[in-house]
Amino acid sequence: NSSYGNADYDVRHSFNANYVWTIPAPYSNHMLKSALGGWVVGGSFMAHTGYPFSVYNSALRSPLVKNSSGVATVVVLANFLGGSVGSCSSPNVACMSTSQFARTAQQTTPGNLERNSFRGPGYFNTDLSIKKNIAVWERARLVIGANFYNVLNHANFDLPVSNVGLGNFGQIINTVSPASSAYGAFQGSAVSGRVIVTHLKFEF
Repeated sequence: NSSYGNADYDVRHSFNANYVWTIPAPYSNHMLKSALGGWVVGGSFMAHTGYPFSVYNSALRSPLVKNSSGVATVVVLANFLGGSVGSCSSPNVACMSTSQFARTAQQTTPGNLERNSFRGPGYFNTDLSIKKNIAVWERARLVIGANFYNVLNHANFDLPVSNVGLGNFGQIINTVSPASSAYGAFQGSAVSGRVIVTHLKFEF
């Protein structure tokens, strides 16, 4: 049954963490305490293994699915012939080839594997925040800092092309962006590269 298999959001291993560290400044000297004290470092980590995906052949839709004319959502899984499947983690090397799957003319039944039998690349992102609190008087302070989104400027890759009928089958051609960025989490705010935002605040 082609509907049986891993869910599209099935991630086997996931790690998320947030941290805040107020750097201690145990200095009796006023100048040292002013220069080295008041620093706060925070950030987040997000890492998980790859999402699953299915390999299908769009050319099999008409011959195997009756009355499928104009139904663009009908997907017929390809027959897997065997062979080693790579880690699907690099855009420079295809992780699978068309020779590992039956040709359109040779396949007369739906695919021989469950849906989502293959795994795409993993994901990793870390953000960093650095700020310094400068006391102005008893109940007021100046806060100077910067937020680094995707501080390592690490590229995260999308699932490979999974349609056997396409010439770039098995290749990764897109990157994915973090769920949120310096511009928010709304449509069109996605940014995959490093973004640095500086800020200056007066709190009282």
